[in-house]
Amino acid sequence: MGRLGQLCWSIFGAGKRLRILPLAIKGLGGVATVIVNQDTKLVSLLQADDLDDCIARLCEHFELDHIILYLYLMEKTSLKNPFLKTNYPEKWVGRYLLQGYARVDPVAIAGFQKETNSLWSDLDWSSPKVRKYQTDAEAHGIGQSGLLVSQSDAQQRYSIINFSNNLNPADWAVRMEEVRPELVTCARLLHEKAAQKIFQHRKNIPQLTPRELECLRFAAGGKEAAAVAKELTLSEHTVRDYLKSARWKFGASNIAQAVHRATVLRLI
Repeated sequence: MGRLGQLCWSIFGAGKRLRILPLAIKGLGGVATVIVNQDTKLVSLLQADDLDDCIARLCEHFELDHIILYLYLMEKTSLKNPFLKTNYPEKWVGRYLLQGYARVDPVAIAGFQKETNSLWSDLDWSSPKVRKYQTDAEAHGIGQSGLLVSQSDAQQRYSIINFSNNLNPADWAVRMEEVRPELVTCARLLHEKAAQKIFQHRKNIPQLTPRELECLRFAAGGKEAAAVAKELTLSEHTVRDYLKSARWKFGASNIAQAVHRATVLRLI
């Protein structure tokens, strides 16, 4: 679709008002200006409070089979604990995790590498491991064609969103010429909606130091203070001080409660 450029738009509804804000999404030619009526079908599809409802409505409207959304904090402490929403078959989600497919899935790899929007067919599917993964995915009802959108926001939250269908890649590419800009916009709206749901209380989250988070993470794995001290090359007394400080910041009565709250808040 021409030289790589920036597609800059993001749509937010507030009552009957609609604002258009800038968002750099790489992968489309030129700079697009979007004018959207507040009563358009697109906005109404995303006004549902429940994300599952939004996904179902988007799939019906755009004739998609599946949508999957991962939302991460940028901090390294939470990269392994994303918020996930999808209508993929539960059996496939479990298999994907157990088989460690994120290490070979070209879509996942591309999404983690940079902010982009890319057709699945533009990625490299040539290696034997990738072809084996693709065959397994298709056997579980996952379509062969999709659009990847990965993006971040000012609060350093990062999302990877995929829209997929079982059309052959050539037909999907034709379809994308028509609806790709709308799907990129939908991805941004889904990102914002998920962020509001999961991180709406983030302003009240205690500010823990990196060492406090490290100690909590090891504690969450079942390690005692002595073992944590050995892992971090610290004294046991220092580790206990870090854990005590983290517990105090959470207002927790014990380390188990502090670990639980840090996990719920996706800090570890």
